[in-house]
Amino acid sequence: MADEEKEGSEDKAAEEVKDAAQKQKKKQMILYSVIGAVVLITVLVLLYFIFGGDKVLGSDAASSSSDFKTVVEAGAEEEIEYGEDEEALGAMFPLETFVVNLSGGGFVKAQVQLEFSSRTISKRFLTKLIPIRDAMISLMSSKKRSDLLNREGKEDLKAEIIGVINESLGKPEIKNVYFTNFVVQ
Repeated sequence: MADEEKEGSEDKAAEEVKDAAQKQKKKQMILYSVIGAVVLITVLVLLYFIFGGDKVLGSDAASSSSDFKTVVEAGAEEEIEYGEDEEALGAMFPLETFVVNLSGGGFVKAQVQLEFSSRTISKRFLTKLIPIRDAMISLMSSKKRSDLLNREGKEDLKAEIIGVINESLGKPEIKNVYFTNFVVQ
């Protein structure tokens, strides 16, 4: 009978150890699941802010024509008094940064702002934005490094950009081109 009691208590002790081990494994699984969920949520939030959301950083203004429309229309109705030699600015449109290889080696990095003749940006322009960017890349890549190092070369490039865009649009909508960043290497 003592052997049976000893055997029963050993079985009980073995079951308790087994139950304790199973409880420990469940706790570990829950802990790992919570840690995994926190890491996943953190990664998703970071990806949202880096690649999605408002697309504030490095975005092309044409990414949302309705959002851009509100920017263009703000102040459009205001009457501003200009002096004799002053002229009203047209609507401004920032393009994404261009990084283009130049003919004969080197590259140019340019941030371009377009000024329109009117205070609004036509839908025609927005629908032709991709072919316009392509034409501008082709134009810039045909230039040599030495062509863009002096002021006259940059002014010639601006005039050619205006010509290429207006030709693509079929009418003279672009009044001026501004370089807000221009690096030649």
